[in-house]
Amino acid sequence: MKRGILSFAILLLMASSGFAQQANFEDQNGSFRLGLFWPNLEYETPIHPKMTFHSETGFAFNVGHDGMDWVFQYGLFAKIGPRYYYNLEKRLEENKSIRDFSGNYFSFVSMAYLNEPFDNNPESNQFVFGPTWGLQRNLGKNWYFNFEVGPGISLSESKTKLVPIIGLDIGIKF
Repeated sequence: MKRGILSFAILLLMASSGFAQQANFEDQNGSFRLGLFWPNLEYETPIHPKMTFHSETGFAFNVGHDGMDWVFQYGLFAKIGPRYYYNLEKRLEENKSIRDFSGNYFSFVSMAYLNEPFDNNPESNQFVFGPTWGLQRNLGKNWYFNFEVGPGISLSESKTKLVPIIGLDIGIKF
């Protein structure tokens, strides 16, 4: 009987300690960031234990091919979308931080590009949306790194086309 009680107590202790180490963002606040690679402002806040809502606005540089020539555009952009972080348990098991939303994620990105102030061509304004895979890491206490990539659909006044979504950013966290 004592062995049964002792075994039950050990099992209960192991189970409760496993729950205490659950990986989620419930205890984290939103995070403001200033991107330096492309000048931008970002805000990310938890909306579910493993999901965040990410918003970003700033200055963008786009490269494309119009069938005859390469096209380079500069302009303003706004970007929003949810992120689902899928490797939080693994990061904690390996004694890695999930602070400030550090982890790998899947996202659905919606972006609006306003290139007209710099281009005088209303055709250059576009909306892009699509799924992405990304990773975000802390670089020391006040810095971060983010990379995301995925297929996208670009909509402009007269064209709809498939485009790659590629994002790379290094910046400061507040």
